[in-house]
Amino acid sequence: LRYIWVLNPCRTVYTITDQSFGAQLAHDEGLHHYDDSKWLHTCISYATLSGHLFQGEERMRIIWEQSGSSHRDGQGVGNDDAKGKVRVEVFSVSQGRGLFGKLAFRMG
Repeated sequence: LRYIWVLNPCRTVYTITDQSFGAQLAHDEGLHHYDDSKWLHTCISYATLSGHLFQGEERMRIIWEQSGSSHRDGQGVGNDDAKGKVRVEVFSVSQGRGLFGKLAFRMG
């Protein structure tokens, strides 16, 4: 037996694309010196479905603090002077589902 194929279904729960932070979200995230025009975030979250070895959800988010003379054209592309800091977050909660999932989860 050379290969083992496993199908692990999941689905997208939500996506947020290039959205400015609101003041409350910035405060909750500890982003001081908040300026609504400076902070953008993009986020995607997905959850497992029945038949997946694990049960859970995962979220990936990129936060960009813009600085310099950045601007965006109509297609979401910034100019060459765009600068700033980028923060990447990955949040995951999961547990094994079924006998094989619980065994695999404990081995990992």
